[in-house]
This record gives sequence, C-alpha cells and structure tokens, in this order.
Amino acid sequence: RNLDYFKYSSQREYFQGFAAFEFKRLALTQIGKIKMLGWEESLFFNHAMASQLTYTEGGYRLSGIFRTFGVDVYAGFFNGRYDHMGVRAVLDL
Repeated sequence: RNLDYFKYSSQREYFQGFAAFEFKRLALTQIGKIKMLGWEESLFFNHAMASQLTYTEGGYRLSGIFRTFGVDVYAGFFNGRYDHMGVRAVLDL
C-alpha cells in the first residue's frame, strides 16, 4: 500500500504476496448498530522480497462506510524492522 515501487523496482527476480481476510464479525462489527450499517472489516498482509529488500505490510480495513468509502490503518516493515504507520481513506467502488 505504501511501498514506492519505482524506487524499489528490480530487473532481477523478486517475490510478491498479498493476502486479505474478511470477517463477518471482528472488532467494530461486534457492535449491533455498526453491523446494521453494513460495514465490513478485514485484515490484510502484503510482502515483497528482492535482492536486498524485504518489505512487509500489515493492516486493518473498515469498508462500506456510506457504501462508498473505506479506511485502512497499516504498518510497514523494511528488512524486519518497523518503518512507518499510516492511515488511508479508500474509495470502494
């Protein structure tokens, strides 16, 4: 979500992996009024490996806000060390 692909692109071999897990009830959707709004929660993980780079991202997404928007909260790790955290508003179409 936050890796600068042009800065870290490689002409050598690389690996990328993406995983997302969606839940009917996770944290906020345990609350009855929020569940009735139709919001959905998910956890996601992204991983990229190249010759001298290992980057991992993990986060939480709340989607279906006004049936159009979502919010991601995520953390990024370079070579196994914490690097940054972010919040991103997402258009869910």
